[in-house]
Amino acid sequence: MFPLILMGVLFWLGHQTLIMEPDSAGANGLWNLYKPAFYLIPFLMGYFVFSHDRVQEIVGRAWIPLMACALVSGIILTVTGFGQDNTLPKYLSSPLNNIYGWLMCLAMMGWFKTSFDKTGALASYMTRSSYGIYIVHYLVIATVGYFLKVKTQLPPVYIYIILTIAVFTLSPILYELLKRIPFIRWCILGEKK
Repeated sequence: MFPLILMGVLFWLGHQTLIMEPDSAGANGLWNLYKPAFYLIPFLMGYFVFSHDRVQEIVGRAWIPLMACALVSGIILTVTGFGQDNTLPKYLSSPLNNIYGWLMCLAMMGWFKTSFDKTGALASYMTRSSYGIYIVHYLVIATVGYFLKVKTQLPPVYIYIILTIAVFTLSPILYELLKRIPFIRWCILGEKK
């Protein structure tokens, strides 16, 4: 478990690639927005380390202490960073933010491994359909979000609630409709049959 916790240093190093004073209209603003180095590191760790059953079992056995440590670090981060802009590179690259993020990632992986690694009707459906739902979900978000923003006077919190419900209900419905139209299925989802 200790080497897995120490891999959090790699997680932190990914945030060290952020540009501290970016020009938001220039390339370095895009670099900070998309954070390619930061996202590449966890992707590679997932591919080369966390994809192994043995590693998943280790994290699964330790999820409770990891969650406790993550919650403590999250509370400390909230208390010490309350009111700060949590999108700034200085905040994102801080050691405490990265300790919390890494411990919570490990805790969530372990918790989901031990508590949710089961198969049922919903899990089977999502295994078959998740890619298609992923493809169409942003269309639902953009369309419903635009309509709510332009045609209503709802406060943002209500718009987010409605969007959340809409994306979880309308995305599977849209996917199911599109996959039944052969040419559209091929064009949008890349599925021939």
